[in-house]
Amino acid sequence: MKAYLNELSEGVNGFQFVEPAEEFGLQGAEFTCVTPISARLTVIKTGNTVLARGLVWTRILTKCSRCLKDFEEDLSAELDLIFKKRKGQPEEYIELSEEDLKTIEFDAEYIDLREGIRETLLLAFPIKPLCSQGCKGLCPVCGRDLNPGPCGCQRERIDPRWRSLESLRRS
Repeated sequence: MKAYLNELSEGVNGFQFVEPAEEFGLQGAEFTCVTPISARLTVIKTGNTVLARGLVWTRILTKCSRCLKDFEEDLSAELDLIFKKRKGQPEEYIELSEEDLKTIEFDAEYIDLREGIRETLLLAFPIKPLCSQGCKGLCPVCGRDLNPGPCGCQRERIDPRWRSLESLRRS
């Protein structure tokens, strides 16, 4: 997704798009996009600086981290990117301020939003995705899915090395 500077008017510009997920290089992520990636952005151009803010969303297919079943869910995130036109050749060693770390430099006649959108979606993906908040996961003994009901395994297993200490606990 490219925004050409000569097509952006100075000030506030509205932007909406729907692009195939393949365009964003999300292959190999822990999820698969089942719908195209959509965005509604406000792009503000002031001189050599462009600010892109808005919402990015898609529907994904992933695995539950407890029961390992595939499930679909919506993935959305707020996007906030700052682009600055590069001035000359970059110095080999420069000290970056915190503000510099939030800024993406560009030297073309357009800004490419794809990498920023890709990073935003990857960061919005939950660390431990769950098919539901009440997911019970798998039995640690037999590996059966506990969501339909209990498996009947006896879970209180005592390590035989500690069995002799059981008499102390009872007294």
